[in-house]
Amino acid sequence: MNAIDVERANHFILAKQHLTSAIRVADVSDVTRHTGGLHATAVSTPYLSLFARMTDFSRADLVRELYEQRTLAKIRCVRKTIYIQPADWIPAFYAATAPAVAGASERFMQARGVSPRQFERVRSEILELLHNTEMTASQIKNHLNTAIDVSSILYVLCDRGELIRARPLSWRDKRHTYARFRDYFPDLDLHTLAEAEAKRAIVRFYLAAFGPATETDVVWWTGFGKRDVKRALKEISEQIMKVVLTSLPGEYLLLRSDEEKFEQLQVEEKPAVHFLPVLDSFLMGYKQRERFISAEHREFIFDRSGNATSTIVVTGRVVGVWDYGLSDTPCVKVYLFGKVGDAILDRIEEQARLMGRFVFGEDVNIVHCASMTPLTERTAGSMMSPLKNCA
Repeated sequence: MNAIDVERANHFILAKQHLTSAIRVADVSDVTRHTGGLHATAVSTPYLSLFARMTDFSRADLVRELYEQRTLAKIRCVRKTIYIQPADWIPAFYAATAPAVAGASERFMQARGVSPRQFERVRSEILELLHNTEMTASQIKNHLNTAIDVSSILYVLCDRGELIRARPLSWRDKRHTYARFRDYFPDLDLHTLAEAEAKRAIVRFYLAAFGPATETDVVWWTGFGKRDVKRALKEISEQIMKVVLTSLPGEYLLLRSDEEKFEQLQVEEKPAVHFLPVLDSFLMGYKQRERFISAEHREFIFDRSGNATSTIVVTGRVVGVWDYGLSDTPCVKVYLFGKVGDAILDRIEEQARLMGRFVFGEDVNIVHCASMTPLTERTAGSMMSPLKNCA
């Protein structure tokens, strides 16, 4: 298998990403594992990503897996980004990314004026305070009664694997509690893998979720240096086959274990329509995005840092942007790049209503926007509310 039809490749990735009607499961942990983890920088994204992929998903399902069953964990890892990953993969992600991640948070802490001596003192106090309990940053600071920048110390302790980001105050609230990592995962050893071994495992983990993908894509998603990625790919070269996608330049990588699955893929005839949230793993998995978007629409989908906004995806192609908000009544806003046909439009509006009910718990109005200011012309963070001022 040397040449692959790009549309069939897209269908294959949609199936991997649980974005087809045939590949829907009721297990949060399975979906998280198969999709390369849930992007969790935006607090609501994991819930909306799962809602887009699962049947009868409720917010309590993710809460249960994260904080009760603890099959999943929240960790800052690839590209120094917060993800929800399977708990059994946390040692690999930690070993592969901790040097870069912890280094960045330590520099931030120092910039906030925390000295090494202050850090060690407050660290000990925090670990003692959180023994078998959870607290928010505000609660911790109040207990310690200190003027030292406690939040930056908490970042370092999380990135060193001593604390873990625990329960949020609500599913759309940035505030959350912290807990000691060993209290959450007493049997999980973060120091079982060497860095090179862990990076090799993460590269394979990526290809399992996103292949066929380019080497450039691997570098983008992992945040590893090009040399490290080349070394990892060489070490697992027997597990990889190189292919080309019709109409696209370059060489793509596919796991050999996926070859039979690819050949047996049943392409759905009925268009699949999905509302994906800000920073959803489907679009954030790739640096080279030509197979999913048209060049003239890139500036509406990605900001200047490459962050994806909330998108409307029809069978693997981004056809528009969506947003939600409160004015007089809850609403879901829709901005389409062009005509999509009546049948597709009906399905888009159906998905908008479903998403609106999930977010607000009630029926919503659908607002069609006639225009949108490109994200590349707006301030940082605008991708969080792409249609805030739509007309």
